[in-house]
Amino acid sequence: MSINELSAATFTVTPVDEDGDPRTPTNTRYRLDDKAGGTEIITWTDISPTSTEMTISIPATSNAIIDTALRNETKVLTVETDYGTDGAHVEEHEYKVRNLQFVS
Repeated sequence: MSINELSAATFTVTPVDEDGDPRTPTNTRYRLDDKAGGTEIITWTDISPTSTEMTISIPATSNAIIDTALRNETKVLTVETDYGTDGAHVEEHEYKVRNLQFVS
């Protein structure tokens, strides 16, 4: 996925158990980081899991370009879910943010 800088992004996450089957988790949290610099953009944030499909919205301000010398930056959304004592699932979603010449 690729978006323009200072644009919002939405991700649909379907947590799965150890067998790969969709399952409503007990707990869910996510964070957003800049891949190249390792900069934390959004700290771990808890969300209330209500089903086997959840939507995570990344605000436009979190998709600002950090290094204006780059044409694109890669952001990494990490999502962690757990099922109480039955196990956990962690996944990453990478996306590119295009540096627009006259925006930053």
